[in-house]
Order: sequence, then structure tokens, then C-alpha cells
Amino acid sequence: MSNYRKLRFNSKGLQCEAALFMPQETPAATVICAPGFGALWQFGNSSAITAFQKAGYAVLAFNYRGFGDSEGLPRQYINPSEQLDDWLAAIDFATLLDSVPNTIILWGSSLSGGHVLSAAAKVNSVNAVIAQVPHCSSRSAMQGVNKRKLLATVMHAFVDKLVSIIGARHRIAIVGDEHDGACGLSYPGWKYAYLNIVDDTLNWQNAIPASSLLTAGNYNPIDTAEQINCPVFMAYGDQDKGILMADVEATAAKITHCELWQFNGDHFDCYDNGKVNQLCIDKQLTFLTHHLSSQF
Repeated sequence: MSNYRKLRFNSKGLQCEAALFMPQETPAATVICAPGFGALWQFGNSSAITAFQKAGYAVLAFNYRGFGDSEGLPRQYINPSEQLDDWLAAIDFATLLDSVPNTIILWGSSLSGGHVLSAAAKVNSVNAVIAQVPHCSSRSAMQGVNKRKLLATVMHAFVDKLVSIIGARHRIAIVGDEHDGACGLSYPGWKYAYLNIVDDTLNWQNAIPASSLLTAGNYNPIDTAEQINCPVFMAYGDQDKGILMADVEATAAKITHCELWQFNGDHFDCYDNGKVNQLCIDKQLTFLTHHLSSQF
């Protein structure tokens, strides 16, 4: 993915890095996308970005504050509220670009799948949303966490809070397995699947400040889903170990115009080289063709 223009936009005083992909013809709409939990936009999304571009859409991909070449400290700190601010700033930025249309589509996967739902609930000018394996409810997800593991994670988070007073950070892995101790994501098979889409040449580490889990653990996009006025496409896997099907279905039920697609597979099967990657992209393009044509 070398044919893009590097850009930066301001989000609450911080510069976020972005990449603008343009189609050969005049773009029909602008797709704004960002990565999942602790990731960069370059991880696992190239096939989707390329497909949107070839289908005639402009694509604005960006990295959150503190990630990649975006500004912000502490590095790789995950705060859903701040990341949502970055989404709102990206939407404002896209609407000011002369080279792209103001028909705005939000695309997010995993944690960003929750962010696009939250952003659409706040911004009435969004024309469509694609939420891929979306995080919908930390409240529900926490109920299934092993209590002993939860206590250990909370202890790591408070250690991070404590040492941050003197300017240090206590970090844990973003993704790991049963041998790695405390980490953000530890579902069976996820370490291999996540690290398999990582680009090692980029400015990224498998580490986050442990207190990220305190902020991410209190994030519930389902609570504002009924405020979404635009069409939404949601894709979720029947074997996803980290996203509860019941949460996705309950969230979809709150949205007036929602197309819900369940696929046979786990969380990462819809990313680059995943077994349903191309099928998922095809479903998303069909959704956009149908709903955007009906709006104009």
C-alpha cells in the first residue's frame, strides 16, 4: 500500500498521522478507518482499504494519539474517550478536505468497531457505519473474566497509576497467552493471530501502560447505539472468543437501520488473509452500494 498521501490532523492539540488513499475516478464517498485494540491502521486492513479504493471510495486511515507516528504521551496508552475524540477530529478533518466528498462512512474493527458506533451516535452527518467484530460492552465482557485474573490485572493497573506519579510507566503486553502473565488480550489463539498481522518495520511494541485496562474496561458503546440514525453494517463471528455474540446482537437491536451478518469463524478471520476476509469485504461493499445509492 504505497499509493497514498501522508497527512496529519489536529485532535485536542495533538497531531495524528493519517493516510489518504484516492481512487482513480472521482470518489463516491469517504471511508474513515482506524485500527483495533493497541494496533496501527497498517495491521491487517490492507485488503479492505484496497477494495474500497478500487470500488471508487476515498479512504482516510489514521492512527490514534500515542500510536505509530501520531503525537501523544504516554505512548500506546489506550483511552476510549480520547480515541473517540480522535475519531471526531478525523471526521471534521475529512469534511474539510477539498479532494474528497462529504459523504462520510465510518469503518472500524474490534475496539474501533465500538468507536464507530459511539461516533455515529454523536455525529448526525455520518452517512453509514461498518462495524467489524465490534466491541460493544465492557460491562458484559468483564462478567466472564476469571476473578483471579481480573484481580491480578487490576493490581498491574494500579502499579502503573502509582509509578506514573514519578513519570514512569508499568507496561503489560497487548496480546499474549497463558504463559505471558497479565496482558490486554489473552484468548486462545489470539497471540499468534494478532502478531501475524503486525508489521515489524513500524513504530509499535506489544506493550501498553497497564492502566489502559481500567479505561478500556469501562467502555460500553451499546449504551448509545439507539442514537445512531444512519445505516449500520455489523459483522461478527460465531467462534469469536473476545466479542460476545449476544452483545453484538443486543446492540444491533437498538439501531433503527442495522444489517447484521454472522460468519463462521473467530475474531481475526475477517482480517487480511483470514478465511472470511474477502467475503466480509464483499458484504460491506454490497451494503454501501445499496444504502448510499438510496440516499441520493
